[in-house]
Amino acid sequence: MLGNNDSSGLGRLHGSAFLGAHVVRAFRLRAANTQKTEEGSIEGTLWTKVSQVFDALGKGCLHGEEIIGNACADSLSIAFSYDETDAPVLDGHLFESAFSVLTNLTNGLSKFGHSDTVNPTRAAKLAHASGRCLAATTTGSGIAISDANGTKSNLGLARLACVDALFECLGSMAYRKDEEISIVVGEALASYADAYSPENAVWSYPDSREWPSDFEESYANQLPPHEHVLFVLLRKFFTATSPHKRTACAPALLAIAARGANRVCTPSCTLLQ
Repeated sequence: MLGNNDSSGLGRLHGSAFLGAHVVRAFRLRAANTQKTEEGSIEGTLWTKVSQVFDALGKGCLHGEEIIGNACADSLSIAFSYDETDAPVLDGHLFESAFSVLTNLTNGLSKFGHSDTVNPTRAAKLAHASGRCLAATTTGSGIAISDANGTKSNLGLARLACVDALFECLGSMAYRKDEEISIVVGEALASYADAYSPENAVWSYPDSREWPSDFEESYANQLPPHEHVLFVLLRKFFTATSPHKRTACAPALLAIAARGANRVCTPSCTLLQ
């Protein structure tokens, strides 16, 4: 079906992708608010189906046909979205598929952000999906965690790799073709930073809480999301020798500040209504 380029085939593919995304989103959010069931139950079987949908959409993001890749990226944005201010804790059944999705998003950002196949539109779609996925997979910064079966997962490491790929889009070849991608990347980084939750995740911290004067990747990777984003932007990109990286840093910081301002102002605005 993925190889069918006629309009009816593409229409069915789009419909399947978006319908599947809404279904797994509804199931994921409902399951986050209900009691866990036995692995052999109907719900346990549905987790397997949901994981398969996530895997398929993640792989679809890298499809050679742009219209198919964009549809899969948009569908991932839907599937990982949520209604409340904070994302619900990701169920362990989805750790493996989330790892796969983040890996494909990372590869896609590299492929369409700064290579011979540079494509600003696809890079922007992938950046938006990455922000949603990073916000919905808050589990800790770079630490090994256990999935639903007690197996150690490297999901935290996959999240860091995806964040690095977002950073690399700033000042990239895609940015030079379309500067607006820095806003999209900034919003994705803001989603990642805003997902910080000391109640629902255990975050690592470096031995020294005082930022070093120069950028240190190992130090950055030990920081929780909100500090991680600011440290990299201010210590690495804001002082970069590349004018493209320095210029792209400003819109990204603006997007982060705008999200923060919206979060601060929203309660006040609600009270005034």
